[in-house]
Parts: sequence; structure tokens; C-alpha cells
Amino acid sequence: MSLFPCAILPWFIVVSPAAQESPPASAENRVPSWLMEARWYYLDVSRFHNGDPENDPEGCTPWTAAYLAEAKSLGEGGSAEPRDGRYCPKVFGGDIAGLIKRLPYLKSLGINVVCLSPVFHGTTAVKRGPADLRHVDPSLGPESSAAELNGETDDSKTWKWSAADQLFRDFVAQAHALGIRVTLRGFLGTAQRLFNPVVQAETYLLAVTSRWLDPNGDGDPSDGIDGWIHAPEDQLRRPNDKFSESFWKTWKAHVRKINPNAVIVGDAPGGSLKDSTFFDAGTNVRESAHIQQFFSNQKGSSAATEFLRNVAPSRLPGASATPVSADWNLLSQPLTGRLLTMIVPSERAADQQRAGIQSTPPSETDRDRWKLATVFQHFHCGAPVTFSGDEVGMYGERGRLYCPQPMWWNDLPDPSTKAAEFRGDFYALIQWLHQLREKHPALRAGGWRIVTVDDDRKLFAVARTLPEDELILVMNYGSAKQLLQLSAGRPGQLAAVMSPHLRRLPPRRTRRDAPPAAVDNTLIQPLGFNGNRQFVNPQGQLRLWIEPLSVRVVFLEAREPS
Repeated sequence: MSLFPCAILPWFIVVSPAAQESPPASAENRVPSWLMEARWYYLDVSRFHNGDPENDPEGCTPWTAAYLAEAKSLGEGGSAEPRDGRYCPKVFGGDIAGLIKRLPYLKSLGINVVCLSPVFHGTTAVKRGPADLRHVDPSLGPESSAAELNGETDDSKTWKWSAADQLFRDFVAQAHALGIRVTLRGFLGTAQRLFNPVVQAETYLLAVTSRWLDPNGDGDPSDGIDGWIHAPEDQLRRPNDKFSESFWKTWKAHVRKINPNAVIVGDAPGGSLKDSTFFDAGTNVRESAHIQQFFSNQKGSSAATEFLRNVAPSRLPGASATPVSADWNLLSQPLTGRLLTMIVPSERAADQQRAGIQSTPPSETDRDRWKLATVFQHFHCGAPVTFSGDEVGMYGERGRLYCPQPMWWNDLPDPSTKAAEFRGDFYALIQWLHQLREKHPALRAGGWRIVTVDDDRKLFAVARTLPEDELILVMNYGSAKQLLQLSAGRPGQLAAVMSPHLRRLPPRRTRRDAPPAAVDNTLIQPLGFNGNRQFVNPQGQLRLWIEPLSVRVVFLEAREPS
């Protein structure tokens, strides 16, 4: 047995990001404070929601349950230009109108920042031609003629606003009204391919950046987007791309000048750009891989002791100015697949693939482990990112980069569009976790430490701590109910202990002889939980029973808990 408190393992202790001293940052390198509060949602516009069927591109695939099944078994191939040889040419009709209609859904989920896949002309999954970063792709907006843009030149003073551009601006305004920021994945490096010499491309890109950060050019960026998701090192690796590292620093200064609160998130930083001051935050790909492996419980998975050591919070390489709590903490990614897909044990997935099944449905145990991983994600350092569809139980083939399914909905008029595996309980869990992060500053900016680990009994506890706010997450990732004597708080202190229902309880029987009622996981309804209070005993411990594959949350406050 390896049961021990964190206090005897100093290499596990990570102090609060606010306590980690760093040199004063210049105005352009100062991280916007709202990043510490961010709860991200990443989506592909063309596959999120079809809000305006009138603008559907030719050959648009119906948003039907039949295709939901077909999408799981599509073969490889296609004539586009995928990076890994796989491409799905299906078009679904998702558009900006769909984003606007689903803003209440996003608000209810509790997110406050949305990151959109590329929306510019030529950068969407539908188009693979030359990019035009001045305009939203017509396939995402109202049907209109390109004639409305006649007369545009390289001079930004001649640029006009298409109907699709205007609708996107309406979306940004409505999102801001709900307290939701909007960021874009830009594919900005493609701009240099349109011009020769490259200085013309740089001028164009700076003008495009100004256009979307402050659309009406009045010096007030409140009507523009709130930041960019960018990977300039990808362009630097390609011999035909000519943008220099110094230009990207100039570009960042330009972004900051227009909107000091706009953010730049580095997509998997660590390539050829090593200057940590370029990004305000970066993706935690390494931690994502460790979390996927640990919670899948596959052969060779590490014990909790090793897992927690591997995911101990750290900064970007050499990033002394970037708070660790601002980093993207994501578990599903477009490049590697959905968490629920990756959690399915590889040996079971391989067996079913040999039987001719292309996508292995997750078991309830797989889904339980997804919930544990998602709870850990929201208690860990970093801003949590929900990949569109994860919150309703979506899964897909391993490594299917270019064939994602359209978003599952349970409320479309056509009943054939409802996915049978839609999980409202997943939505309720993420909704509750977002509410918890909004209420407790310790989950956003608190220190992170390991309280206890027991590899043999498959238990661990980690704490997020500020002077007036401490939460302890206790997790049982094994298959047996366990009793834990948890060292927490001071003797005599009153603690609140919450037990969220990660599995929904069946409805109560109307009479004793009635058969057990079925649990309907497709309903979106608030997460259930039990709670109690107890005093910390004279030895400084709490006594907790923890069910298999479940968690308990301990709240230790200076004031009496409510």
C-alpha cells in the first residue's frame, strides 16, 4: 500500500500561479485577466447546427440518424488534401445562423468563451481553395451573390462586408450580450501564399486582423472577436512559408494595440517558436495524453502516483510570464480523437474491428471513466475546454480526423435526427462543473497539491487552495467501495462534503410491487447530489466512504459552509 500525504512529497507540490513570481510583463505580453476565468467550448461551425436550410451547399447531407450511423463506418479516401490520408467529403449545412440559434444552449452549459473552427472563405472543411481571410465563407451565411463584393482590391479601404460577414458580426454581438466571448482559429499563415513579395502578405494580414478585432474601426473593439487560436510554428516548418518569427511578434503587438484584452492561444506550442511570450496560453497535449491513458484503465496504464506526478502543473517551455491556470486544458482534440473514443480499451476495440465493426460503442463503465476524467479536468489547473459533442456523449473512430459526425441534438423537429445514445447526464455533469468553477476562485487560480494517494486501493485526493477557499477532490477510480481517513483542514473545522451522482438514480417506484423504472439518460436535467457536514476530528481527519468509480468533493472554508 502506498498511502501518504502530499506534505512528504515536495516535488508534487505546486504553489498558486499567483504566488509564482515573474518579471513584470510589458503591455503586449501581459496575459488578459479573463483567461483565468475562461470555460471554453470548441466547435466546428459546419457540423454544429443547421440554422438556415435555405443556404445549404449543393450535395448537403441530411442531418439524420441514418447518417449518424453511416458516419461511424465510412471508409478512408477522398480527393481533398488531408494531412493523414483520411478525408470525409460530407457537407452538413451547419452555419452561423445555427450558432445564433444555439447560443441559449451554450449559455446554459456554462461556457463563457467559444472557439470556432476556421470560418473564412477557403478555410472551412467544405473548401480547400485559396483562403480569403477578409470574408466568412458563403456556405456559412445567407445565400448571396459574390457581385456584392465587386470592386475590392488589396487596399483595405475598398473591402466590403458580405451578407455572411454581417451575420457573423450579429453572432458576435449576441454572444457578447450573453457574456460569451468569441475566438477564431485563423489559418493565418495561408495569407502569405497569396502575395509576392511576402511584405504584401504581412500588410494584408495586419489589415485582416484589424478588420475582425474592430469591425467598424472606431477604436472600440467591443464589436469584434476576442482572440485567435494560432500555431505559427506550423508555417515556419514549411519551406514554402515565409513569415518570420519576428513578424508574428509584430502581429501580436498589433493585436494588443487594437484590443489589449484579446488573447492568442498557441495550438500545441513547442515547435520552432520557443519564445514563450508569444502566447497568452497553450494547449496541454502532454497532460491530455496522460489523462486519456490513466482513466482508460488499459494494460500498461500508470498508477495514480505516477499519473499525478506526470500531470503536475507546469508552464509552457520557458514560459515565465504565462500563468499555468490560463493554459488550455482539453481532453478531446480534432487531431487525436474524442476522449470517450480513446477511453475504450484498445484490446476490445481491436477485437471488434477484426469483427468488421469500425467504431466500438463505449460501455457504461467506459462512460463512468469519461466522467471521472472530466471531473479531474475541471479540478486541475488550466482553463477547461469542452470539445463540441463531448457534453452529449459523442464518440467516433480512432484517428478519424476528417470525418467527424455532425452534432447530436435531441430536440430537432424530425425524430429521425435524434441520436439514441444522446447523454443528457454528460451535459448535466459539465454544467455543474462549470457552475462550481464560477463559484469557487480556488478552482480558477488556486494552488494545486496532492493530499493523498493509495495505488493499491485506487484512491487519490487533490486540493485546489486559496487562503479563503479550499476544495478537495477525492476520487475512487477502482471497482470496490472504500473507506478513507482524509487528512484535511484543522481539528474542529466544519467541512461540507458533496457526493455528485455521476450515475443517475432510477425514478422512485409508484408502488412497492412495481418493476424497477428505467433510467432515461437522454434527458437534460440538473445533476443530482447528496451532501453532509462533519467536523474535522482531533487528529485532523475526515472519515469518508466512497463508491466505486465516483468522487466526493470536500469544501473547507474560513466561514461556515453553506
